[in-house]
Amino acid sequence: MNRNIKINPQKGLYTILASLIIFLGACSDTAASSNETVAEDAITDETAQEVTVETLGLDSEEVSAADEEWDLATSTVITLEDSVSSVEGAGAAVSEDTVTITEAGTYVLEGTLTNGQIRIEAADEAEVHIVLNGVSITNETGAAIYAVNADKTIVTLAEETENTLEDGTDYTFENEDGDEPDAVLFSDDDLLLNGSGSLTITANYKNAIKGKDDVTITNGNYTIDSVQDGIKGRDSIVILGGTFDITAAKDAIQSTNDTDEGTGYILIEDGTFNLTASGDGIQAETDLEINGGQFNIVTNGGSANAEMQTAMSDWGSWSENENTTDVEEDTEESTSTKGIKAIGTIVLNDGEFAIDSQDDAIHSDGTISVNGGEYDLATGDDGIHANTALTIGDGNILIQESYEGLESAALTINGGTIEVNTSDDGLNAASDGGTATISVNGGQVYVNADGDGIDSNGNVEMTNGLVVVNGPQDGGNGALDYDGSFDVSGGTLIANGSSQMAMATSATSEQPSLFITDISLTQGDVIQIANSNNDVIFTFELQEDSQSLVYSSADLVEGETYTVSTIESLTSESNYGVFDTSDYYSGTVVAEIEATTEQAATGMGMGGGQMPGAHGGGEMPGANGGERPTGGMTPPEGMTTPESDESDTTSNE
Repeated sequence: MNRNIKINPQKGLYTILASLIIFLGACSDTAASSNETVAEDAITDETAQEVTVETLGLDSEEVSAADEEWDLATSTVITLEDSVSSVEGAGAAVSEDTVTITEAGTYVLEGTLTNGQIRIEAADEAEVHIVLNGVSITNETGAAIYAVNADKTIVTLAEETENTLEDGTDYTFENEDGDEPDAVLFSDDDLLLNGSGSLTITANYKNAIKGKDDVTITNGNYTIDSVQDGIKGRDSIVILGGTFDITAAKDAIQSTNDTDEGTGYILIEDGTFNLTASGDGIQAETDLEINGGQFNIVTNGGSANAEMQTAMSDWGSWSENENTTDVEEDTEESTSTKGIKAIGTIVLNDGEFAIDSQDDAIHSDGTISVNGGEYDLATGDDGIHANTALTIGDGNILIQESYEGLESAALTINGGTIEVNTSDDGLNAASDGGTATISVNGGQVYVNADGDGIDSNGNVEMTNGLVVVNGPQDGGNGALDYDGSFDVSGGTLIANGSSQMAMATSATSEQPSLFITDISLTQGDVIQIANSNNDVIFTFELQEDSQSLVYSSADLVEGETYTVSTIESLTSESNYGVFDTSDYYSGTVVAEIEATTEQAATGMGMGGGQMPGAHGGGEMPGANGGERPTGGMTPPEGMTTPESDESDTTSNE
């Protein structure tokens, strides 16, 4: 009958098995009045289902269904009423409008306090269980519920009850140098919240819920309005389920411990999260793992509130300086406004994510692993950014709006369906130290970029999958841009855009390609590639006007000549512009070109393909098959070259 999360405390990307027993059906927490008795056999039996999940190696408290059970007949009942609160049972006492609990046990709270406090001062090993059975508590000068000392405090929201907690705008501390408690519901030790009832918290001083150790939430309905953070756990936050409507002037959900090994993390298994934050939506000081749930996150007004950026005028991301001092007010530190953020590792195994963020939608100073889920992202900066490594194994990712789409020093795509829309680079690999890499080994990737479609400060490698790049219109960027090599050994690549900086795949590629420049194609043109027998190789609709085209596929044969034409009268539907058809249409010939691995990536608008009747596919004299002679465009005077996002060091309380 236990719902267990028992995980070895390790930090970093370690994979272990955790046994999670999820109970179907809610415990019958009886919302009885103080003069009623709940018989033991009135508690509904629950059916357990064992589920195995892979985790980061995060540690959490052991959670049991028994933590949610309570019996009015054996509990101490506390009836709250201004000036006349009463206690029926042992372990608690009333002094004016302060109720102090001093012993382990279960305490059922009912009634209203307009200016009072529930205070827990128990032994170090004590487990104190509070049941909110329809209460309203306001404290004008401090926390409404303050767990000063205990081993663990459990707060249960009784079934079908509505409970409210609120504080004032200023706290009176017990000593002059005091700064705690600083939340409406505050615990110095482990805090567990459960039950199927509702809790509304209005935090007027600082935070709504704060635990100095581990904060675990298994279920419940939470409505939070906070002038600082919504839910704050110093050592960890573990959420197994529940509904969370949080409006926060800083972070909605945050863990903060950056000094003790194995702490500072967030683990979410399920739940519904509607988060509106002026800071980050979800922020972990170390690692963060999400295995399920529905997430609607808006940070600081969303992408529409971001500073205007363009590929040509902004050589870098505005968020690079998000933690530096303001030019005019050099004493003020700017606020991080990311959707989901961790300083360490992020693992996203499942879930539905709708994020509209002023800064990165998903960000890690370390690594990110996306293994599944549905993502609808809009951001004023990067869609998904990892300083060290970003790996996508599965999932459906739509980046509707961004400055750069996917960015990391090492970007690896092994699966999933990804659509990226950007005002600058679509896929970007940038590294201050080692070699930047982009690796595509599977999946379907669709890029619509105003800057470079695929941009690597190092190498690009493609072994499988489908990559479609609708590249830039301006000549200062290209559909493909790399400083090292672009080796293709499998998969299908089509990239089109401007011709001035156009690059092909490298001469070291195992798979041949076609490379055409100095052509004039219009958005909406349907391009068909066919061999000399009129066998259709690929059919594609342009999403932008283009002057260059790169195509590579296992269907191409080294040395054979292919015809690239624009066609009409195609009636079938496309998938992101790609048509699944083998029907040949006679159209207007754009080029006849030989498939070869010996392409010349000129970067100067001089072609590897020729107009009809000419022999194409040869090297440009002096070109080094896959490298631009000059190494790229020189930035305008007064501008610096773009670099990857620096680590976010915004301090947390």
